[in-house]
Amino acid sequence: MKTFPSVALVNACLPRQPKEARGAPQGVLYVATALASEGIPASLHDTAIDLNSGDFTPEALGEYLCVIPADIIGISVWDSVLPKVAIATRILKERYPDRMVVLGGPAASCLSGALVRQFPWVDCAVQGDGETNFLNLLKWIDAPGKNPAELSNRVTIRHGDAVVSGRSKVAPVNVGDILIPDYRLIKQSPYTRLEIVSTRGCPFDCPFCSVNRTGGHTLKKRSLDDLFVEISYLLQRGCSDCVHILDDNFGTDRRRLDAFCKRFPAEHPNAYWSCYFRMADLDGGTVNQLADASCLGVYVGVESGSDKLLGALRKGVSVQAVLDRIGYASQRLNVTASFIWGFPGEDVSSIRDTLDLIARILAFDNVYVNLYQLSPLSGTAVYEQIAPSMEFHPEAVSGFIYPPFMAELTHDEKALISEHPSIFSAFYHEGGDDFWQKRKMIKDFIGS
Repeated sequence: MKTFPSVALVNACLPRQPKEARGAPQGVLYVATALASEGIPASLHDTAIDLNSGDFTPEALGEYLCVIPADIIGISVWDSVLPKVAIATRILKERYPDRMVVLGGPAASCLSGALVRQFPWVDCAVQGDGETNFLNLLKWIDAPGKNPAELSNRVTIRHGDAVVSGRSKVAPVNVGDILIPDYRLIKQSPYTRLEIVSTRGCPFDCPFCSVNRTGGHTLKKRSLDDLFVEISYLLQRGCSDCVHILDDNFGTDRRRLDAFCKRFPAEHPNAYWSCYFRMADLDGGTVNQLADASCLGVYVGVESGSDKLLGALRKGVSVQAVLDRIGYASQRLNVTASFIWGFPGEDVSSIRDTLDLIARILAFDNVYVNLYQLSPLSGTAVYEQIAPSMEFHPEAVSGFIYPPFMAELTHDEKALISEHPSIFSAFYHEGGDDFWQKRKMIKDFIGS
């Protein structure tokens, strides 16, 4: 009887700081659940819990991959770990040339064919939903003949001496086909933060964000019945009484939000939740609705204190509206406001406006602020805008993409990033003397 190749799925992400709560790796868990439903077992691996931030080097990751006993190793990767994954997979293939390396996740969805063409040790890249496209690849591998045209057009593969993409149009995953994640497939004990995903895709076009390149522009919403089955399961584990909803825009569908807010406290009167929320949706009525439904807090993307930039970013709110809405929301919820500096065309005056707005909202109780340097992620409009002038300086990589608690980038990583700016664009920044002046302003503000 023919034996199907063994499969491993790796969540390749930056390890958390010691004692920082960790949530289960949603992406690879969804894929593993879908594969299991087709009778294909897959082992799950997570660098967030298996490796330490202080010694998370390409070599350490390479050794980690080498001890995974699988014929096919699918790696979900985001821009932040892409240099490490590129080097680590080379180590893996040098030692075990017969193992198949498949890259997926956000970075592969944006870069796909470029990853296979530029790095000859990468066998394949999969874009979009892994439940459909990775499954298509596995079935193709198991089929006789192996005509690449039969692959999904979201799959790029090394076939002989050529790099080819499939031609079959595999339907994207339908919302009704999204299975409830099977948490029995993972080790439970390391994951003490309860996280869920209730939607996929994003209908908005923020120029600095790559979410809709991965999940599409259509907002696919899981049924509330499925969602509450998952919520009940997680809460019954007893490691936390708070569920964190990871959707980028949980409040966009008001009717669905209304139903959720009625149902959550009724079914779980002793539990709480938090979510990401679009600033334009956070009006007074919604704030009260969230607070009355046991919501502890919201994370909102403000981005800038400049009305001009808010307009360019299509945020749908003015600076005064941001101030008013956060001021009101902070009376009933914890509010984390995220800001970004370093946008194209952002002058010193705009930076001052942003810092002024941050200072004003920090005067409210229950408000927390994240301030990040812009990272021109692959596949974003911002990357296309600044690509001709962007620069790489290892000491000036955005903390959003590579936090300061991580081990310093190695010599090989720096060389790879310098050699392939279009692939590792997230480690770059807009060029010009203004950048350093603005960076000093930010550092002085944070230090004040």
